[in-house]
Amino acid sequence: MPPTTRPTDILLLSDTHAHYSLIPEAHPLPPASILIHSGDLTNLGSYRDHQRTFSLITSHPAELKIVIPGNHDLTLDSTYLSSNTSPYGVFSTAFRGSEPISAIRELWTGPEAQRHGIVYLEEGTRTFRLRDGTAFTLYASAYTPEFCNWAFAYPRSEDRFSSPAENPVPRATTAKATADRNGNGTEQLVEQPGVDIIVTHGPPMGTLDLAVGAHNDGGAHVGCEALRRAVEQCRPRLHVFGHIHEGYGAVRRRWDGKEREEEREEEGVKGENGERRLDVSRMGKELLEVGRETLFVNASLLDVRYRAVNRPWVVTVELPVDEEKRRVEKSREDGQ
Repeated sequence: MPPTTRPTDILLLSDTHAHYSLIPEAHPLPPASILIHSGDLTNLGSYRDHQRTFSLITSHPAELKIVIPGNHDLTLDSTYLSSNTSPYGVFSTAFRGSEPISAIRELWTGPEAQRHGIVYLEEGTRTFRLRDGTAFTLYASAYTPEFCNWAFAYPRSEDRFSSPAENPVPRATTAKATADRNGNGTEQLVEQPGVDIIVTHGPPMGTLDLAVGAHNDGGAHVGCEALRRAVEQCRPRLHVFGHIHEGYGAVRRRWDGKEREEEREEEGVKGENGERRLDVSRMGKELLEVGRETLFVNASLLDVRYRAVNRPWVVTVELPVDEEKRRVEKSREDGQ
């Protein structure tokens, strides 16, 4: 029987902020089947910034390109644009008059974006299927705890990610699965992730979220506690985010009830285009245990001083194969 999963390369980007140096001619993006950008496409949401980032993303040949906005992408948050409750809100209302708001949204959701395989999401759960039969579920959220009245914000006391929230993160379930990595062997009860991939702009509390600065006395964890709980209850294969530039990196977290000693930093290896490559599929050195482990990646390309010094991540993970595709492959095997 063909394997139930397939190793899949995913290119991870975040917090590009339309930086002038991030152009395809200067920094060609490494190949991958899926591209994910987890927000802060721009500095303040200008059409020019959006066009620059759109050009970067559409330069890549990935079949599927998943894009969410972040707190800096002011012109994509309609609720924020209509707010006059703060200096930023007043500014954004004035800004709206000088920027083509509808054209900006059309850039990410219109026919040209669709032609390039771009799927723009702000919050919710979606299922995707690639041409090779890879099929996976993904939860996305552009929202981060309120800070200095930026866009896509919610009160830090609010639990936006668990029921009865409007778009909760799906929980893991217990199901029967085969014992080995190729889909063979004795069935056993295992935790099945609520979704395969989580994409948020901000980090969960305590994971790649250490912010440094004058007001933090050397550093403070600023991620979202409610998101941390939701991710633990979901147990995805991969959680990618950005927002905290100085948190750039990757860690592997084991969900067995133990504390921080079960979170391990992953450095990856340098790829041909300077990217950081990390293989947690059956082709790599250490297969990610689905339902028991999650790979977290902070993919911020800019550092805390907004310099484009970080490199993109390309991670290889096992993603499910559509049942119909598996039946076709089995029929071919049987016919040989």
